[in-house]
Amino acid sequence: MPEPVETTELRVGEEDIPVYIMTFKDVKNVKELKPMLMDGRINAALVSAKKIVSPFQLLVATNIALHNQLDGTMKTKNINSEIIFSLSPGKQISEAFRSFGAGPGDTAVAAVAVSDRSRLEPLCQALQGTAVPPEQLAQLADEQAVIKQYAVTEQELTVGTLEQAVVSRIASRCAT
Repeated sequence: MPEPVETTELRVGEEDIPVYIMTFKDVKNVKELKPMLMDGRINAALVSAKKIVSPFQLLVATNIALHNQLDGTMKTKNINSEIIFSLSPGKQISEAFRSFGAGPGDTAVAAVAVSDRSRLEPLCQALQGTAVPPEQLAQLADEQAVIKQYAVTEQELTVGTLEQAVVSRIASRCAT
């Protein structure tokens, strides 16, 4: 499996759940990956990097999704789709997938796998692109699209970072 993979453990209930994040640029075949995601051959969340400013943003959404799974309050069919839904500042599942799921025009994507690193292997074998450190997500993001998606104001950016504003939106939607 190509490196780099960021590995973090999230505490959910009484358990530490490993989370693996990979980022790819110069991706040429997102459209071909979609059927593999739909039928489960790729068991990971595949996210457009356009609106992801950091690995922390992905971890916050993953944490929310894992807690929803534990509580039995998931709004989607599985943990991977719940991660994508949890990235959204809104409550429309279809809008979350349009805005955050990897689409045919995407050339940069992030993949999130829960519990088992080997879940990323089918993606790595099928994906035509270059693995880069997840810390490069900020360079791959479209900052103006992120600001618009999360309705971040200029004033907010004078007192905090874009990452802080985005994570605040994700966490506060979870609380409502």
